[in-house]
Amino acid sequence: GYDWSDVAATAQQKVTSVPVPGNVVHVAHHGEVVYEQSFGTYTPDTQVPIASATKWLSAAVIMRLVDRGTLSLDTRVGDVLSGFGGAKATMTLRHLLSFTSGLEPDPACAGSRLATLESCTAQLAGAPLRSAPGAAFRYGSAHLVVAARMAEVATGRTWIELTRDELTEPLGLDSTLYLNTVNPNPAGSLISNLRDYERFLRTMWNWGEIDGQQYLSPAAVQQMQRDQTRGAPMLQASGIRRTLGSRYGLGEWVDPMAGGPEVSSPGAFGFHPWIEGLDVHRALDLCTGSGCIGIAMAHHQPEWQVDCADISDDALALARENAERLHVDRRVRMLKSDLFAGLSGEVYDLIVSNPPYVTHAEVDALPSEYRFEPELGLRAGDDGLDIALRILRDAPRHLSEGGVLIVEVGESERALEALLPELALAWIEFRVGQMGVFAVDRETLLAHAERIAELANARG
Repeated sequence: GYDWSDVAATAQQKVTSVPVPGNVVHVAHHGEVVYEQSFGTYTPDTQVPIASATKWLSAAVIMRLVDRGTLSLDTRVGDVLSGFGGAKATMTLRHLLSFTSGLEPDPACAGSRLATLESCTAQLAGAPLRSAPGAAFRYGSAHLVVAARMAEVATGRTWIELTRDELTEPLGLDSTLYLNTVNPNPAGSLISNLRDYERFLRTMWNWGEIDGQQYLSPAAVQQMQRDQTRGAPMLQASGIRRTLGSRYGLGEWVDPMAGGPEVSSPGAFGFHPWIEGLDVHRALDLCTGSGCIGIAMAHHQPEWQVDCADISDDALALARENAERLHVDRRVRMLKSDLFAGLSGEVYDLIVSNPPYVTHAEVDALPSEYRFEPELGLRAGDDGLDIALRILRDAPRHLSEGGVLIVEVGESERALEALLPELALAWIEFRVGQMGVFAVDRETLLAHAERIAELANARG
């Protein structure tokens, strides 16, 4: 098994050097606890303020109402709450839960014992927006204050009652509660313990199911864990978030990781719940060329079974040679296929592709040294998207439920956004900036399948 001694040493060092009364580390893999250890005076049952870890729980409360049809993510604030005029009336529940509402993010009234959710929402209704709804991300409390007030008005129940009815009672979270019951801050004032929050995380990891009961629909969980900022600049986020290239879902951070996104909602006092990304068993490197992407996946993720597919026999021969040289050939299959044409019946949890995406004009203008590169690996139509659109069209048939497609389109990024502005693509930011690489899940592709097929089929 894994050697946890470094983890234990770090946790103990926090107790002695910070100092803090204690901490507890809990790690589960595929629903099974693989490590749990208490340090100092804390135990898994110790109640603590969880600060911003409250946000994830509050989003789940509201998504229960979305599942039930009481609200939708596209419900506008102005349709539920009075006092919101102009652009503020067009804010949607999605904007609020993704912190892109444009509101002043941290009003003094949030959590104040001299205010209520109703009075704080009224103050926000009268305040100017910092930016248009959807135009920028700003981390803070205001968004969830207004979202919680929408839930109160839509249901006729207080936020305390909603938290009880839609969170703590159905999940059996006996140690999770608000101490300030007059003005509960849905963005940061719950107390809880490891036992309760671990049960919530297990529910999210299991696509909304716990003990045979469906707490949230899988679609609701997917919406929460998907980047909902839609390319908005992260104007109010910490330096570490910018370094990681973090985006935001619904009440939770979404961080790009090698095996898929990690979702989390850490609190200011050290409470740090997270779920590591996509549970990958099978991965495909489509348009593999020399095999570098597929081979890298197999090397860094030895538990994955990886397929590399390409239309070129010469490319596959080189990829096979590279896999043997790096000793991953037993876990990597080389398959001849024109995109997905030769992969009938194959289903993957992750598909990664660096397909041809160079426009005709760009290929024709390339310097002579580039002529050594096969045109088959470059040319992709007038806008560089002929191949990418076919991949977007056909990928859902080869992705498992919750599966993710990652594709590089380079300088054709703007053209793709113009063709499919309604498609929520997560553009991945690297340390050197954005490189024209997007991620999208199967469910999003299915939701826009008709339009994608129309565009792809028009290319012939």
